[in-house]
Amino acid sequence: MFIVALKIRLNKFGIEMKFLKIIISLGLVVSLTNSLAQNPIIQTKYTADPAPLVYHDTVFLYTSHDEDDAFGFKMRDWLLYTSTDMVNWTDHGAVASLKNFKWVPYDNGAWAP
Repeated sequence: MFIVALKIRLNKFGIEMKFLKIIISLGLVVSLTNSLAQNPIIQTKYTADPAPLVYHDTVFLYTSHDEDDAFGFKMRDWLLYTSTDMVNWTDHGAVASLKNFKWVPYDNGAWAP
C-alpha cells in the first residue's frame, strides 16, 4: 500500500519512476543506519563509498569525501582512516585530491575510491 501511495505521489510531482527504487533504497539505508549504527567510524565528515584494505594487522579504509557546503554533492578528495582493532580509528585526512591529477577538472570528480 505504501509503495502504491508513493508512486502516485511521485507521479503527481513529475518524478520519474526510475528514481523510485533509489528513493526506497535510500530510505531503507537511512532507516537501517539510524537503527544499527551505534558507533560509526566517521562522525564529523560526510563520506561515501568506503573501500577497506587489510595489510598485515591494519585496516586501511579509503573513502570519498563530500564537502559540507555541497548542493547535491561536491567530491574533490579521498580520505584515509586506519585501525588495528576495528574500534579505535586514526583519521589521516585527505591522502589524494583531484589536484593530484592534471587531466581531471578540479570541480567534482573524486568519487568511489
